[in-house]
Amino acid sequence: MTETLLLGIGNIYREDDGVGPKCVDLVSFPGVSRLAVQELVPELAETILDYERVVFVDASLQGEAAELLPLLPRDTSFPLTHRMTCEGLLALTEAIYGRAPRAFLLSIPGASFDHGETLSARATENMEKARGILERFLRSGDAD
Repeated sequence: MTETLLLGIGNIYREDDGVGPKCVDLVSFPGVSRLAVQELVPELAETILDYERVVFVDASLQGEAAELLPLLPRDTSFPLTHRMTCEGLLALTEAIYGRAPRAFLLSIPGASFDHGETLSARATENMEKARGILERFLRSGDAD
């Protein structure tokens, strides 16, 4: 079992929505895998099962600064929609396989989510802070 998966979520063609995948691309550590996805889908349950811990890295419309928070499996599914949450993916993984990895959400506030590939100044600043948070977390193994 591999130690950690950094899972960047977002559309890199929607400005700040792509901050998750872009942040994940900046971090390289031994024992750490990286994956970028546009959105969470049920098929990722099998993927995250292979890891001891998963850090979901995603853009946020709220907050002032990047923040790393622990997550627990929780069924948050919305029937007949394409929306899946990190907690919902963890719950699905646990339901199918009997366990889910330890998980965290690194939320990175952004400002603009229009069409385009460039991050706003706010998202760029918060991405650099998020990178530092991730690097400290990976060195220490602790979310504090």
